[in-house]
Order: sequence, then C-alpha cells, then structure tokens
Amino acid sequence: MDEAQPGLGACGIAVQRGERVVVTDTEADPCFSEFVSVARSEGFRSVHSTPIRHSDNSVLGTLTVQLKEARSPTEREIRLADVVAGLAAVFIDRARAQTKAGMLEQRLQVALNSSTVPFAVLSPHRNPAGEVDDFCFDFINLTGASSLRGTVDELTGRRLREVLGEAANPQALKTLLEVARFQQPRDLELRSTGFDSERWVRLIATPFDQSLAVWFADVSQAKHHEQEIRESARRKDEFLATLAHELRNPLAPIRLAAGIFGSAAASDAQKLRSQQIIERQVRHMALLLDDLFDISRITLGKLVLRKEQVDLRTIIEAAIETAREKIEAKQHELVVALPANPIVLDADPLRLEQILTNLLNNAAKFTPNGGCIRITATRDGDTAKVSVIDNGLGIAREHLRLIFERFAQVPVAGTHINSGLGIGLALAKGLAKLHGADLRVRSEGLGHGAEFNLTLPVLPASTAGASRDVSESVTLNKRLVLVADDNRDIAETMAEILRLEGHEVHLAFDGIEAFERYLQLKPEIVVLDIGMPGQRGDEVARMIRAHPTGANVRLIAITGWGQPSDREQALAAGFDIHMTKPVDLSQLIEIVGG
Repeated sequence: MDEAQPGLGACGIAVQRGERVVVTDTEADPCFSEFVSVARSEGFRSVHSTPIRHSDNSVLGTLTVQLKEARSPTEREIRLADVVAGLAAVFIDRARAQTKAGMLEQRLQVALNSSTVPFAVLSPHRNPAGEVDDFCFDFINLTGASSLRGTVDELTGRRLREVLGEAANPQALKTLLEVARFQQPRDLELRSTGFDSERWVRLIATPFDQSLAVWFADVSQAKHHEQEIRESARRKDEFLATLAHELRNPLAPIRLAAGIFGSAAASDAQKLRSQQIIERQVRHMALLLDDLFDISRITLGKLVLRKEQVDLRTIIEAAIETAREKIEAKQHELVVALPANPIVLDADPLRLEQILTNLLNNAAKFTPNGGCIRITATRDGDTAKVSVIDNGLGIAREHLRLIFERFAQVPVAGTHINSGLGIGLALAKGLAKLHGADLRVRSEGLGHGAEFNLTLPVLPASTAGASRDVSESVTLNKRLVLVADDNRDIAETMAEILRLEGHEVHLAFDGIEAFERYLQLKPEIVVLDIGMPGQRGDEVARMIRAHPTGANVRLIAITGWGQPSDREQALAAGFDIHMTKPVDLSQLIEIVGG
C-alpha cells in the first residue's frame, strides 16, 4: 500500500476521516476489496490504521498494523498504536523542522556571504578563572574574512585577538565584552591605525544565545567624506569672515579720504593725496573682486585665454613692475636672472603676468622685512621654467597640499600676517593649467623659505615669429555723451570725470529716461548701466539700434556682471563694449575720447 490515497483502503479512509479504521477481515470487508490480492501475498487477514497527527491536528499520515488472523485489535494493541503514532508525529515534526532549519540556515549563509558588509558570530572565550577575556569566530562571512585578510576556513575557530593583532582596537574589545556581560546591543564608530592605513569601522554587536552577532563595516570613505564636508564648511565660514575683513580694509581709508575732500580747509596737496588713496584702495578692491570672478570662471570652465606669441622675459618684467610696490614696501632684495635670448610662448600675456605677479606678491607678503626674493627663467628643450624663490617663513610639510586649494587658510604661526582669502595661489594654479603648464611648490618647512616652479611649453623656433611692440598714439576727441545709471553717485562721478576731459555729458537715471534723452540729444556715445529700473540697459540698447539714427552710435555697457556669457549677451544686445564695475576710469576716458 505504498501509494494509498485518501478514501481508498484502510489507510486512505483513516486519512480522509481523521480517525482509526479497523478491517477485521480483509477477505470480507468491502473497503479492502481492491487490496485482497496484496493481503494474500503478504500473508495478513486483518489491519487497523491509526492517523498520525501534527501538533495543529492535521493528518500527516497513518500507522497501519497488519495481523495474520481475522480479528479485531486488542486494547493493548490499540494503545500501542496510539503511542507509536504519537511518537511518529513527533519525529516527523522534528525532521521537518530540521529540514526547514537546514534550508533556512543555508539561505541565511548564502545571504550573509552575498552581503557586502562584514559579519561574524563570536562566542565568548573564558580564562581559567571563568572570566570572558576574548572571543572566537564561530562564523564569518566572505566579506568579513576578506576585510581581515583571510579566508573563512582560516578564521573560523580562531580567537579575535590572535586574528587582529596590532589592529585590535582596545575600545572595540571593551565594547564586545560589555555586550556579552550586560546583554545589551551596541552601535559605535571606531578609529583603527593598525592597518596599512587609518580605518574607521562601524561596529554593531547584538547578543544572542550566549554569542554575539557582529557587523563591522569599514566606513572610512564615508567618514573622510564627512570630514571633508565639515572642513569645507569651516573654510567657507573662514572665507566669508576674511572676505568681510578684506572688503572693510579699503573702505576705511576711502571714507577718511572722502571726508578730507569734503573739508573746506583741505589744501590741494591734501586733496591730491586723498584722491590717490581712494584710487589705490578702489584698485585693490577691484583686483580682489576680479580674482574672485576669475577663480569662479576657472572652476566653471568658462575662462577663455586670449593667446598670442609672447616673450617670457617681457612677461616677467611686467610682473616685476606690478609687484614692485609690495616688494619695495618691505625692503626686500629682488634678484632677477633672465636669459639673453627670447623664450617665445603661445600664451595669454595678461593671464601669464597674473600668475607671476601672484607668486611675487606671495613671496613679498610671507617674507619678513629685508628678505631676498629671486626670480629666474631657464629653457630646457621644449619647456621653460620660471622659479620664484624666497627666504621667508616657509611652509609646514603638512600644509603643502593645501597651498593651491581654493580659499585654503594656511596658518602662519608666530606672525601677525593675514593669509588673505586663499585665492591668489589657487588662481595661479588654475591659470597655469589652462596654459598646459605645471605649477608646483617646494619648502623644507617653517623658517626655510619657499620655492614655486612654473613649467611652461615653449613654441618651436620654426613657429615662433618675431615679436614687436606696436605703439599707437591716441587722439582724444571731444564727444557728446549720454551716461545712464540708476546709481546717481556713479552716474554723476563718471559725468564729472568725462567733463574734465572736455566732453559734453548728459545724465539719465533709468532706462525710460535714457531712451528719451537719446532721442532729444542724438549723442555720439551712450554709456548704459545694464540693471536699470523701468527698462534694462540691454533693452535700451536694442531700441537705440532699431532707431534710424542708432547704427553709428557707440554703446558702452556698464555692469557688475563679468562672466563671459554676460559679455556675449551685451554684445548680442547691440553694445560695442562691455565694462565691469568698478570701471577703470583711464580705460573709459580712452574709449570715449578715442
């Protein structure tokens, strides 16, 4: 009866009904008619089938007893069948549970070994006094074994201290011992220096069944990223504080000088000196803002070089002249060593001069009074090298990596030197990269000075043309000019300066008035602020160009926005020239009078 079905035979009926079935005579009982031949061949005449019940009372199967005689089972036989059926149910339940547990364990092991997070099960190790002093690896997944530089087979059964060695963090072991002792889970981050590099590990330990389940993920990358974010936030705060300081510094002398101008008792000499102070401080602020814009353009990849063939020696001489005031103010000795022959480059002369000026200014700033600054240029095959060397404060080794980072504030110990916004060297590095050049720094440490080396590609002799200086004499003509700006101070100041040059200048203070004044005056030159109320300057420019008389008018845009895209938009609106605030007055005078 290997294939007995519910409702068929004694076994099938017992399964179907869920109760004992007794067949006293297999030859006579109709329910056994299909199995008479089986009974004859097996040699039995009666059977009784007892259901084997699960703990939830469902029927798992039957226990069938076959008897040689045609008779009913005795009370003893029935009780024995019940006992055996009950034991069978227990064994079947247990076997099924073990099978299920085995499958679950297999699935769990597959899941744990597939995990990218290291995991281990640790059992306590006790010393002779019965105290827990270490742990053994009962289980470790593949990722965990790999992170500990071993295999599962190598690590299973070994003690934790033995496996970790010098990498063992005392705080980690202490935490595991506390979890085992107090049976409370713990979650913490730990720093370990026992590996080939510093690591941060997140440890999650949970007690279970006299053991510990431990997740130990390497979170070094996330931790370093977190530290970088904090460092970036700190630098931002320092930068904003320094920026406020740098902008306030020139405003103080400007305010004082303006007060002298307003004094009736001020002499012409005092007024001249006040004018020079204001011009110098405004120039300082303009350079500061230009540097900020430039570093932003470089970061966004929007700074465009205007390259031409230039002699490196000429650029160095121009940079020296620009930086000379700061060098002489601290009484430094400047040593210049340039080659006799030209070194011709394909470079943007203004930007290359900006790099070298920043390096010279940096050397002057961080060299104590009466120091020595040396600038040299040499050629080696297809490259040229410019070196700026000083005997100043030097740079600590741990700060060398910060030197070219934007807004980095490198501490200057034992001095009152303000390290500034951290723009100049970052800008120099970015401009060098745009030229295909390399800018590096060397220093033996604090008190040993610094050396900056700029390596540039040189044009081959066959492509380098002779450079010439072309001087053009500019004849300044008297013009009819309209100046429009909603900032009255700016508009009136520009007008006064242009009037001093002999021009006839009229004013407007918004876009609508500007176009009306244009129609009345028909000026030769119109200076328009872009961001005026009523109508924007670019809208006024389009209206002027659309007017029958507007084709030959020179339109000059004045704006605080200096990105290349801003210049392109201004030219597209019909402007001939785009100037960024604060306006270079000498340039404005030349443009208007030229």
